[in-house]
Amino acid sequence: MLSALGLSTMRRSLVGLIDWFALLCFSAGAVLVWVGWSAATFGWPAKVAQNFEKLSPGYQASMPGVEFALAVLASMAWVVLVVWRTRRAGGSGSIWRPMVLTSGGVTLIWLLLMTLWVPRLDYAKSFKQVAIQMQTAMQPTGKAGLVINPGETCIVDYGLGYPQRALMQYHSGLAFKTGLKAGKRCNYLLLQDDKRSDFAALKAFQAEHAGQWETLWTGNRNSDRHERLVLLRRIPQAQAQ
Repeated sequence: MLSALGLSTMRRSLVGLIDWFALLCFSAGAVLVWVGWSAATFGWPAKVAQNFEKLSPGYQASMPGVEFALAVLASMAWVVLVVWRTRRAGGSGSIWRPMVLTSGGVTLIWLLLMTLWVPRLDYAKSFKQVAIQMQTAMQPTGKAGLVINPGETCIVDYGLGYPQRALMQYHSGLAFKTGLKAGKRCNYLLLQDDKRSDFAALKAFQAEHAGQWETLWTGNRNSDRHERLVLLRRIPQAQAQ
């Protein structure tokens, strides 16, 4: 905000340089976003589509809808803004004209990412699918949903980070208890481990609590090849003891 006071003293050549820089950078960024969306949705260009598939395998792109219309309108607005600014480049304009293309370009890129890329990014980074898979594993019938037996509506979290715990609790609707003492009535335990450590946390837990818990399910987000979430179920004989 303090630097905005200097807009009135900027030389015309510097204003033109900033405008051309914003025009080239943000236009190229918008083209890249559209190319990425085309590759993720229609499979063209093929090489770019292959890279997207590696980042989020199994993603099923939906047909363009409201988000696509908003992205088109934002792109058209950018073209109109560029034409308007270039036609008035030689005149003595208002103090805010040097920042029109820069602020408009930032808004354009943000809108394109939020409308075109968010579904795929959400699929790759979200814990929603992981929580659904975990709930399905907890059901004897294999259908997702909350169990109603006492002790089965809570899960002990073992080594989960605060963000992972909050997201899993939100998407699953189950109550999480930190530590075995707090969750002594819970029949399930969710452990977070890392493939790069050769599942050291899981091995240490199984060695310390041998014969008390059995592995029921393992899963991870599509975009994270190293992270592993392991769901264990308490063996009834161990709970009785």
